[in-house]
Amino acid sequence: MMTKRTIQLLLLACTALLIHAVEDDGRHLLGVRAYGSNPNFKLGRCEGDCDTDNDCLNGMICFQRGSNRAVPGCTGGAQDRSRSDYCIRRSDLGGGSAPPPTPSPPPPTPNPPPPTPNPPPPTPAAGRGNLVCHQRNKYQGVPGCRGGESNGSYTDYCVSRGGVAVATPVAPPVSPPTRQGSGLGDSNYRFQLRLYWQNGYTWQETTRETWWCIQCARCNKFSLGDGPRVGCQVTGDTDRSCRAGDNLWIRKCKDRRRDYQFNVIKNAGSGDQVRVDGTNLCLSTVNNRYLELRNCDRSSPRQLWKRIDNIKKFELRPYHQRDWRLKDAKCISQLHHPKDKELVGLHRCRTTLDHETMYWEEYHG
Repeated sequence: MMTKRTIQLLLLACTALLIHAVEDDGRHLLGVRAYGSNPNFKLGRCEGDCDTDNDCLNGMICFQRGSNRAVPGCTGGAQDRSRSDYCIRRSDLGGGSAPPPTPSPPPPTPNPPPPTPNPPPPTPAAGRGNLVCHQRNKYQGVPGCRGGESNGSYTDYCVSRGGVAVATPVAPPVSPPTRQGSGLGDSNYRFQLRLYWQNGYTWQETTRETWWCIQCARCNKFSLGDGPRVGCQVTGDTDRSCRAGDNLWIRKCKDRRRDYQFNVIKNAGSGDQVRVDGTNLCLSTVNNRYLELRNCDRSSPRQLWKRIDNIKKFELRPYHQRDWRLKDAKCISQLHHPKDKELVGLHRCRTTLDHETMYWEEYHG
């Protein structure tokens, strides 16, 4: 006779088999399931909370989301008030529960409607045909499409390059600084962005002080791991080698053989921007996960960071997350303990605090 414990184990096994059978059938949508912020096992489809693709089973990716945001290929995300991220199949990104924007009918007259005042410029898209990626703020219309005004996310959309006219503002020229600057608050004040270190920190099994700074990298695709694995290459020896679209990684910087410096731009009533010294390129987020360099635009929420008051020790977290709890907000850091040519991106602030990699500081060599 089977014991009660044996029956329970059999029921659990049958449930697991049923779940995996449904997961393998693309015609079904699974409900999201959250197991807390730090599960100690690999997560399956529609399971969370994940931080990176490494938290998911093979063949799946970690879908980063905000509160009440739908999860592609899963149900229940729109009702989930937490900011948990969930594992999904790559193929789910092509469909899922969030419908794509519907193109609007052609205008009744040959004259196009007036452009939205000062919209962000479209940037080349990685899609097909003659399309560009229209970068927008929440509740901002999408040229040639409808529904943008009611969309409270910061999602960007592909639009036709030859469609409705989009006014492209011309960024003012930026003259390279000719002096060191007088300190925080002076946009000419330049310094290297060093990962903050203090006595007692243990990185890579040693308490010896090490120097890691952010530098430009040119990569084949976005990643949060080792740069060389995704084809990242050194751009040069100084910040003058940085270009729009470059990614960021950490390199040893004590000897100043490579000199990449940055400025902090203060914006009244808003967040700070971090600019590559002598350029018009600012740190910009991608999908609340990755980092790249884009032309500085103080109206873009992707470039605004929590205000920096102490240049000797500060966080770099998105401005709109400045009051979020550590377990919900994301901060610029790298995976676990620092190592050479590791890409930096957005990670849970709570995790980076545990790894002693949450803060940054100025460095002058």
